[in-house]
Amino acid sequence: MPDNAEKRRWEDAKSAVLALLVVLSLVLSFGLWWSAAGPLKGEELWKQETPSLPPLPDWSRVVVPTRLLVHASGDRHLLFSMGSDGYREIWEGGCLRTGLLDGVGPPVTQPLRDAEVRALEGGMLLEARFATPLPGSLVARAYRMRGDVGDSVEALVFTPERWPYIAIRRAGQLYPLEGAAERDFRLLAQIVSRLASPGVMAPQGAIPLVSPALPEGWEASPGLWVPKAATVPRLVAGFVPPPGYGHTLVGQFFADPTVVRRIEERDGATIFTDGRSGLRVYPSGALEYNTPRPPPARGGIGAEAALSVALSFLATHGGIPSDMLLWGCWPVREEGGQAWALGMGLAAHGLVVLAPGGAVSLAVGDQGLYGYRAAAWLPWQETAGSHRIMPAQEALVRLAPRHPGRVLVEDMYLAYVGNPVVAGELRPTWVVRTGAALWAVDAVTGKVQSLEGRW
Repeated sequence: MPDNAEKRRWEDAKSAVLALLVVLSLVLSFGLWWSAAGPLKGEELWKQETPSLPPLPDWSRVVVPTRLLVHASGDRHLLFSMGSDGYREIWEGGCLRTGLLDGVGPPVTQPLRDAEVRALEGGMLLEARFATPLPGSLVARAYRMRGDVGDSVEALVFTPERWPYIAIRRAGQLYPLEGAAERDFRLLAQIVSRLASPGVMAPQGAIPLVSPALPEGWEASPGLWVPKAATVPRLVAGFVPPPGYGHTLVGQFFADPTVVRRIEERDGATIFTDGRSGLRVYPSGALEYNTPRPPPARGGIGAEAALSVALSFLATHGGIPSDMLLWGCWPVREEGGQAWALGMGLAAHGLVVLAPGGAVSLAVGDQGLYGYRAAAWLPWQETAGSHRIMPAQEALVRLAPRHPGRVLVEDMYLAYVGNPVVAGELRPTWVVRTGAALWAVDAVTGKVQSLEGRW
């Protein structure tokens, strides 16, 4: 019996130790789980890690003037296009690095009188003109200006000699910015004077400006000047969609690629959809993405917030090319709130490259982006040769049948316009702004099309 009793005691001791070890293991495991992670919720179990946002470009590289117009003594009127040495020296060296725009503003409430404008035009005048009038809040943020700059800005105007003004041009009139008189304009004046001298103009990329003759009954907005150019280099899209191009984009546009189905269309385009949002990939590589717009939550969104959303979207959906710029930003008033249509352009050979609505167009509401269209042109194809273009006056004659009666021509400039759906060569074009309308006149054939709306 003693042997049996001792055996039972030994078995009981082993069972107790084993039970203690099991309990201790459970306690330690539960403690580690609870203290390190906390109780997991359902959404956390399925939450995907948000990728870090690529760095966004400085707004002064996106909200950028496409032309510098210099009016110098001796009746010299010159254009410095994007990418030219003169453009970089004047804009970046004479205006931005010297901080001329930092903290100036807001504009005065009354524009300069005609006599005051004529006095300014008697000396040196530099005009940094945007491709279309932009919301003042975007220009102010891009260049660290102060106060409410206003609804739209056509250009920034500098008069660095007798009367040191900085003004904004709105609807053809000049509104001086407060605080500009205290700035040092000497470096800008020296740069512009040197670049406008006859021996330096051409090597620095200067193009003569002329005042165009208008069709009968038409009027020119103050400051309407066009480049005197006879030829424009050829520009050909160089992007060729690789095999499976559309499939590589599904992960960028859809949170759950496993539910996405594909639809092949007769025109060669491919549609990817998850039943809610849709991505259309054209044979040329152009993209169209749409998602249902939720009802406005706050009644609208400001231009600054809309551009921020657009840039963030572009950065995470293919990136932002270094030569991309803001071409236009227009309010879209809909029932229940306000959204924005943003058009981006590209720069090539000193000109802006466009499609109707922009080479890239985005629609942004207060709940985020709900529309996106993008041409696939980059990189440009290396090519030689040039197009001989018609004078601006002839282009206006071609446009005249679209505008019977009196018309105010507010701006006119050369650009490239292409069809994103059809790959190939882009066309040299005269862009004409008449009030709220934007027209493109092919500078070779004279064909007229609207640049508004969608391609």
